[in-house]
Amino acid sequence: MAACAATVVATNVGVADANGRYPTAQFFALGEGAQRDRIAIVTTFGLVTSEDGGATWDWTCEEAVGFSGQYDPAVAITSDGTLVAGLPDGLSRTAQGNWCEWSRPSTFSFEPVVDLSAVGASVVASLTPPAATQFVSRSNDHGATWTRAWARAEFYAHTIDLAPSRVERVYTTGWVRGARPALFRSDDSGGTFVETTRDFAGGYAAYIAWVDPLDPDALLVRADLDPEGALLLRSGDGGATFRTLFRGTSSLVGVTAAPGGRTLWVSTNAAADRIRRSTDGGESWSAVASDLRPRSMRFRDGVLFATANEMNSGMSFACSRDGGDTFTPMLVLSRLRGPERCAATSVVRTRCAPLWDSVRAQLAMITRPPVGPIGTCTGATPDGGTSVPDASPDASGTDSAAPADARTDAGLLDGPATDAGERPRLVASGGCSCVVSGHPKGGSTGGWWLLVGLGALVHSDARRRFRSRSRGLR
Repeated sequence: MAACAATVVATNVGVADANGRYPTAQFFALGEGAQRDRIAIVTTFGLVTSEDGGATWDWTCEEAVGFSGQYDPAVAITSDGTLVAGLPDGLSRTAQGNWCEWSRPSTFSFEPVVDLSAVGASVVASLTPPAATQFVSRSNDHGATWTRAWARAEFYAHTIDLAPSRVERVYTTGWVRGARPALFRSDDSGGTFVETTRDFAGGYAAYIAWVDPLDPDALLVRADLDPEGALLLRSGDGGATFRTLFRGTSSLVGVTAAPGGRTLWVSTNAAADRIRRSTDGGESWSAVASDLRPRSMRFRDGVLFATANEMNSGMSFACSRDGGDTFTPMLVLSRLRGPERCAATSVVRTRCAPLWDSVRAQLAMITRPPVGPIGTCTGATPDGGTSVPDASPDASGTDSAAPADARTDAGLLDGPATDAGERPRLVASGGCSCVVSGHPKGGSTGGWWLLVGLGALVHSDARRRFRSRSRGLR
């Protein structure tokens, strides 16, 4: 999916980058363990990262990572600080802990990566070549070397996730022949899979939203309904059966839960909808006090993290210590630092520095509502989250979702084509059409699978999901 060269022209006054999309945070990955201060946010104009828990934020251009155009890569952070990104023609990774250097592992296939997930040093990636034979590639050394694992013909992948408490357990969802959703489970790190179910309460597509860090048999799946709407489903038996926890009249763009799954959060793309929270395992739901409209969400150690559309929310990334009733702004795009943090000879500096002045000028033009002081949600409570209403039974020092990642669905994500009030975008002219990617776990619904699996069709979720789609937005 090579990006096409095009002349960019403005159809109206507005802010957008050269790939034609408004500057927006999509889905994100959180570091684990000793790397928990690392955050990587996939945006419509590259990656935005922090290595100090959100105190400072840096920009990495798409060209440094290895992609371009309207594509949102799945990302994951391993336990040594390596950042991994799935691309339309393979995979790219940083040097250990050094996010200024990117390279492609020589043992990884040059095939489209639909989704990936990391726990510790283990990484799994789901690939769907144009020949429509889905296969899984795995790494046990932070993505440095890869081996090809399970493969299945006529399977079009949507999401893949490792179980945080049992790294050998892998789940993947997608379409089998006849465009029927299916869930597969592996207990040998992706070497072999067994199909567990095709029953998603009438949903025509299913995306893994969360795997319980305390129980490898417990997971949440988001299922899209036709013609619109979505379900949140839970399984406690490794994906053999599911029960419905939530039904939305529009797409789910954010799903997360506290360890144990008793406290959960969902958000939809409905303009008037607020985050919904359940503190009884999904038996009942209520709206939180905040009117923030997330594009993806993740919960960790008593803190709820979310991306948002800055033009509507005044912030691009935020955190909440009270279960979503109030949010602390962590990122405003005009405060981004550029690639100057990296050495002059680094990949990020050499490829991004020539672009930074233009990007910075565009970010400064974003019109946003006022927000409170920029801050972080550091200093988690000793028990890991008693500040979340009725969530103390879920308290844990373990991340509540496998690293994306994103893949917040959420990860995660394309999200709606336009948010309410968004300015007209720049459009490309010149007789070419760039591929639009979508991956998801925590977010809107996307059609990566249409592009890759149904042969050469541009992945385009009619409702523009969740490159966010699965990692949802996640």
